[in-house]
Amino acid sequence: MPSKYYPISLDLDKCIGCTNCIKRCPTQAIRVKNDKAKVINDKCINCGLCISVCPYHAFQSVVKGYKGVSRYPYKIAIVDPAIYGQFNAEIMPEQILAAIRATNCTETYEVSRGADLITAFPN
Repeated sequence: MPSKYYPISLDLDKCIGCTNCIKRCPTQAIRVKNDKAKVINDKCINCGLCISVCPYHAFQSVVKGYKGVSRYPYKIAIVDPAIYGQFNAEIMPEQILAAIRATNCTETYEVSRGADLITAFPN
């Protein structure tokens, strides 16, 4: 089921239709028409590859923020894989997760962990 919240945005003013994003998208969720990319949200898995391969920085990560989180006794970060695409290949996912854990999060999980848990318990 596709997400209603899309953590990747496309700035059409920066897009020149170079097709780098199309070549790397693992789900073929990007098309170019009239020299501008378009994301097919139903196919996008928010992996972030488009962010990392766009030389014009037309794709960006959307962050909702942490306002009010400090008042909760338990802070659980659920990390979308799109975040990994914001960093160079030299920075490993575990380093990114460690940095998130260092922000006083009680627990940190990747979004895919939910899928693992659901499939571990048959109906």
